[in-house]
Amino acid sequence: TVPSKLEPTEVLLYVGHEYTQRLFSDLAERSSKWVHSAPHYALAVSRRHDELKRLWSMVGDNACTVPSTLLCERRTNPLLSIERAVLLDLQKRSATSGDIERAVYLSENRRID
Repeated sequence: TVPSKLEPTEVLLYVGHEYTQRLFSDLAERSSKWVHSAPHYALAVSRRHDELKRLWSMVGDNACTVPSTLLCERRTNPLLSIERAVLLDLQKRSATSGDIERAVYLSENRRID
């Protein structure tokens, strides 16, 4: 039988490309900015980056991090952790692609499910 509802830890994401090393290296550099304004996000990013560094040290820089879980991505992926209100504001003011990119990657308004 198929469960009626899957938990975020049970949903595996198979992304089309390997992006974690570049993304988490960039996020780790920026995470000090979030320590006071979004401490939960800064901690989640730091933990994930440490986990990935351990993997890379054991397997090498080309280690595959696919699949990931929906829960992990919701907690650490900038595209999935940004507050909905930020996105709605961008939509309301017809933001440019540059505005959207800056908001997604630099916003301190984060949520963790």
